[in-house]
Amino acid sequence: MKKIIYSIGLCFAVTQLSAQVVSGTALFVGEGAIITFETDVVNTGEITNKGKMYFRENVENNGNIESSGLAIFDGYKKQKLSGTETTRFSNIRLSNDLELNSPLTVGNELAFRRGVISTVNNNALTFDETAFHSGASDFSHVAGNVQKLRAESFEFPVGDGTNYRGFEVQDARSKTLLAEYFAVNPTELRAEKAQGLEAMNEYEYWMLRSTDADAQVKINLAPSVYDYGQIAYLKKGTWTVSDDNSLSEAMGLNKGIMFTSGRGRLIQKEIGVWPNPTQGEFNLKLTGMSPDTEAVVEVVNQDGRTIMHLKGSVRDLRNVYQLPQNLPTTQLTIRVVAGDEVMTQSLVLNR
Repeated sequence: MKKIIYSIGLCFAVTQLSAQVVSGTALFVGEGAIITFETDVVNTGEITNKGKMYFRENVENNGNIESSGLAIFDGYKKQKLSGTETTRFSNIRLSNDLELNSPLTVGNELAFRRGVISTVNNNALTFDETAFHSGASDFSHVAGNVQKLRAESFEFPVGDGTNYRGFEVQDARSKTLLAEYFAVNPTELRAEKAQGLEAMNEYEYWMLRSTDADAQVKINLAPSVYDYGQIAYLKKGTWTVSDDNSLSEAMGLNKGIMFTSGRGRLIQKEIGVWPNPTQGEFNLKLTGMSPDTEAVVEVVNQDGRTIMHLKGSVRDLRNVYQLPQNLPTTQLTIRVVAGDEVMTQSLVLNR
């Protein structure tokens, strides 16, 4: 089939400041046809593309674009995508830097060749449910927000504009995931480390958020000099290690979790009392918790009545306690509440 090639270098509308191609009606690019825009494009009408569209300058989309063909960004300087409408291309080839001042959706494939997509003002590059990408590298990736619809298994093509630091999610029980990469020491967010976290990456961290209230994902980080093989995540101001490299709604995934690579061993959170039985005095043991964690300790009798109530940090609650002198021989329950976890231990008072 003979290809029809158009090169648009003249302008339909010219101002004193710049030349633009302005489409306020319907523009159709048929299968096998190629059109090249050498100037800025402003769409206020409808563009249908079944062939190839080369964009060499900026694109402002205030109308409708239906593109089952290929859209190629290969300008000579950084290009910008803006407009009041979300732009959707089925297939994109990136061969230049592209700044997203409005959302961009990939319906099928984004081929990274050269150049970095940067997102601003919370605009995101979105991959549709079945969309994928290829060729992501240090030379071509996304510096900013990447969103994936139905992300059962997907590698987020994120980096800092110079280094590609993509990560993969698997077995994702989620409708939509949103990710971003930061080349910043994660301890600058919070330096507190949970007991059992032996080491963590101090060069970078990622952010991951889900729109699903019951989401759970497993994270795979590519091996690197800073990868310790496990995931350390920030929860309530403390960096702790994930037992199976998974993040879930219970950890705060639906609100957004900061994570990085780490190494450690999970220490089971538990409480203990001794001596048990006791004649009135007992020691309270709290393990697997940060000393600064706020907790509540209650001593409850068999009738469910609270006879002692204490509140403070784990550091202060690890102490020796004296039960009330008027208590007869009985069985008591020590109840400790730390965050969203509740632990109990029976204590026998023998008088």
